[in-house]
Amino acid sequence: MAKQKTDKCYLRSLHGDSWITESQFLAEKICAKKSQIEKKHLPTKFWTSKEWGRFLVRQIGLATSLLKTYPFIVILESLNDNRCNQLLSFGGMYVLSPVLKEKMELYTQKNKNLKESNKFSTEEKPRQPLGKKSILSQLD
Repeated sequence: MAKQKTDKCYLRSLHGDSWITESQFLAEKICAKKSQIEKKHLPTKFWTSKEWGRFLVRQIGLATSLLKTYPFIVILESLNDNRCNQLLSFGGMYVLSPVLKEKMELYTQKNKNLKESNKFSTEEKPRQPLGKKSILSQLD
């Protein structure tokens, strides 16, 4: 947990006043979901407590391994999906895996459409200007 924003730590912590990495952010989201499901209070800087500290470290490791396979935005959208409301850990891949695959397909399709729309044709001639033509343009 960094005090200043860096390239790796660019996300703001949900439960503290520090900057965190993507895996730490995802782990915090899981801890918040678990506390909500179990109806426990999640204090500020909960990672210092013995109960939550161990759980958070384990979730950071699992989130890091997930980030090697899927982009951050895909995992975050999957966590916010209604089908993952009862997800207590990144170890519950039987719940998370189908949602991740579906979100990944949408993500790749969206990126493919963006790449195709940004391509310009090099075979077409440039547009001719409208309006009066100057003497120089009549030479063509």
